[in-house]
Amino acid sequence: MTIHRTLRATLCLASLCPAALSAATATVNPGQSIQAALDAVGNAGGGTVYVQPGNYDITASLKVPNNTRLKGVTTRPVITMAANADKPVILPKTVPFTAVTCDYLSLNGGLTNAQMDAGTYWGAVGIQFGGGNNGTAGYIYNCNMTNCTAGVVMGYVTDGLMQGVNITNCGCTGTTTPGMHNVYISNTDPFRASYCTSTYCRTGMGFKITDFYGDRTETSQIVDHCNFSNNQGGRGTAIYDISPIVFKNNTCDNNTQSGINMIRCGNVTLTDNHATGNPDQADVSYDIWLNNCTATTISGNVYGTKRGF
Repeated sequence: MTIHRTLRATLCLASLCPAALSAATATVNPGQSIQAALDAVGNAGGGTVYVQPGNYDITASLKVPNNTRLKGVTTRPVITMAANADKPVILPKTVPFTAVTCDYLSLNGGLTNAQMDAGTYWGAVGIQFGGGNNGTAGYIYNCNMTNCTAGVVMGYVTDGLMQGVNITNCGCTGTTTPGMHNVYISNTDPFRASYCTSTYCRTGMGFKITDFYGDRTETSQIVDHCNFSNNQGGRGTAIYDISPIVFKNNTCDNNTQSGINMIRCGNVTLTDNHATGNPDQADVSYDIWLNNCTATTISGNVYGTKRGF
């Protein structure tokens, strides 16, 4: 592992521009410690850890320092959590965190299908920017996740982004509560998910986003050009208590319940989505179901069944 230091280039007015900060870089190869590289870059003030192609088996969560990007190169490196570890693959190193980025990685939570279906493992999240990890600027680009409790959990974050993320075969069933979802976003604003795929969740929804406070005072919530289809445990998407919400150019087909379900949302823009093949069951499932939503703009959607508009 080699650490390099370069200068962060900034474009700003001289009177407002802070002194240039050193930006460290490190390159990790199979057999070397990703966490050691992350710690070294973090101690240098932040930068980028480049992970070369190959397989990386870990037994503890990788903790990404502030102002640091963990990035695969050439071909996505595969990072696999040990069996029965029941831990997130990636976490921010500090709480609250600032500017933590994951880019071009393949993450395996280490769960078997039987473990996901039995509901005995809840900690094996792919990337967890939530669960009390308040922070600013949590970004996920071009990552794949599988065999996790949830591919992404993001909660109480200011400025969250998922772009080009692919999640499949995740979940964790509950005995008294609903199963976990491929993606679970809560109280994150602004937030955007673009060009993501979240399919074949074993126990819950492909994508859930909610405001726990229910005050519906978000600044920007955008979900576009995503695929939330073939989820086996519930709905393709479930959006609760969000205003405003822009949901456009998404595909939500062939889920076990509704393709698109919005509940108590306001200032809704629902345009050019495709939701077909979801069960038509009164008060349970429709291709598109808007429940107590207000100020809706709806156009260009393709669907078979609907309720609420």
